[in-house]
Amino acid sequence: MAWYKWYPDCFTFPPFWPLHSRSQQGNRVGLTLPYPRSAGSGTNQRMDEAGSDDITISNQADAERYSDCRDIRGTLRIDAAASGTIHLDNVEAIRGDFAVQGTQSLDSLDLPRLETVRGDVTAKDNANLNQLGMAGLRRLGGDLTIVDNSALLDLSLAALESVGGGLHLKGGFNTYVRFPC
Repeated sequence: MAWYKWYPDCFTFPPFWPLHSRSQQGNRVGLTLPYPRSAGSGTNQRMDEAGSDDITISNQADAERYSDCRDIRGTLRIDAAASGTIHLDNVEAIRGDFAVQGTQSLDSLDLPRLETVRGDVTAKDNANLNQLGMAGLRRLGGDLTIVDNSALLDLSLAALESVGGGLHLKGGFNTYVRFPC
C-alpha cells in the first residue's frame, strides 16, 4: 500500500515523514521529501497543498474543496457574500495574506490548526461575525488588523509568538482580547 494518495493534480502525504541521515557531521539530519504537485484555486480536487493562485471562499461547500489542504501557497480571502459558518479545519499555513472583509451574513470563521500566515491577517467590517477562531496562530509575517467587527465580542490569540508588522485592534470587545502573557 502506498504511503501517499494520488489525485490528478496533487499528492496527499501522511502527517509525518521518515528521516534519512544525509550527513555524519554533528547532529545534522536531512529530510528527503518528494515535491508535491499543487492545484490552483479553481480545482475541486482534495489536496495537501493549494497552488499559488489566490483562493476565495464563499461558503462551506467552497471550504470543503480544501478539506485536506494544510498549506495555502497564495492568499486566502473570504468573499463578502459569505454567510453562516465556515470551517477550514486542516489549514496550518497561509503563505500570502488572509482576509475576511465586508461580510454581512458570516457568523463564524474557524481555522483551528492555523499556525502561520506569512502576510497580513485582516478581519474588517464584518457585521455579524461573532467568532473568529485562530487560537493556534503562532507566527504572522505582516500586520494583524481586526477592526469594526461589531458582533465580535472576544478574540483569543493566546498562541501568538511573533508579528512582523503592526497590531491594529478596534471594536467592542466586551468580553476579552487574549494574547500570550
